[in-house]
Amino acid sequence: MVEATVMGLGLFIRRVVKRSDVREVRRTIILTEKQMKELEVVSIPVIEWLDINCHPHVSLIIDPDGFTLNEGVYHCPVTDYILD
Repeated sequence: MVEATVMGLGLFIRRVVKRSDVREVRRTIILTEKQMKELEVVSIPVIEWLDINCHPHVSLIIDPDGFTLNEGVYHCPVTDYILD
């Protein structure tokens, strides 16, 4: 079992799945062209605010019940366990 995080257009789905199910999880986020455009329109002011007020190592995660502003202090990429 692995914990799979699916990232697509800033959306996250997190659940524990079998390795064989990971590809299926990646297909669960489906947006229409209209929804993608709406998301882009509402995201641009937030991106501009981050650009003006924060440094490049700050990210914002928006959930249905709030948001989290993160500051990357240290990142060590590990590629040994990436599923293909």
